[in-house]
Amino acid sequence: MKIALFGGTFDPVHLGHLNAAKEVLRQKLVDEVCFIPVYWHAFKENFAITGLKHRKEMVELGIEGKPGLKVLDFN
Repeated sequence: MKIALFGGTFDPVHLGHLNAAKEVLRQKLVDEVCFIPVYWHAFKENFAITGLKHRKEMVELGIEGKPGLKVLDFN
């Protein structure tokens, strides 16, 4: 099984994120895409970021009912 890891702040998760993941699946490059919400964005030090729990929930709602997409939680 081939798995793609898709990390980001996902603040918020949007159609660009979802469409990119679905396209990778459509092209059969991988069997599964795992979204990994990160704690902070390394290149946006002075930006307020929504709490990790809420961003994870946003991703879960965004991928709901979409086979091959899942969220990894390292808490």
